[in-house]
Amino acid sequence: MQSVQAAEKWLCGYLKMDNLTKTNASLLTYFEGEIISRLYPFITGKWDASVETDIAHWTKIATDSLLDNFEEDSFDYSQLEKSDLIFMRWKEKFLLPDPRVKEVDGASYAGFYYIGLRKSTGEITGFYYHFDSEKFQNLQLKYQPEDAPSVFQLR
Repeated sequence: MQSVQAAEKWLCGYLKMDNLTKTNASLLTYFEGEIISRLYPFITGKWDASVETDIAHWTKIATDSLLDNFEEDSFDYSQLEKSDLIFMRWKEKFLLPDPRVKEVDGASYAGFYYIGLRKSTGEITGFYYHFDSEKFQNLQLKYQPEDAPSVFQLR
């Protein structure tokens, strides 16, 4: 993740995927994300996701009662502040280093990810969704601290 705007419930970053296709050893995409809240509710309402699609994906990320009735307008989003899970949607916007590339043989970034970040461990679980892709493609990310800082400040 490159930037998190907590008040706006928005974030952005990069996803690097290795060995995704036979022709591309590594792919790097830029993504923007929505943090689930009253501003960005659980029901996606775009990207070809139906309410049924949302229910199927979110309940794979959180299997407890936290998400009871999340599809209803009366859902209490304030309870998410106390949860160990931060729910998000990530939408890949373009490939790097050349954002003009629109297609990659054997890969797609036309869909989006349903994401759960577990605060206690830093682990991220996600599921890719696109109406024309294999269902429930799993994304698992674990935090790995860098050996050296990647940002320096000169004083």
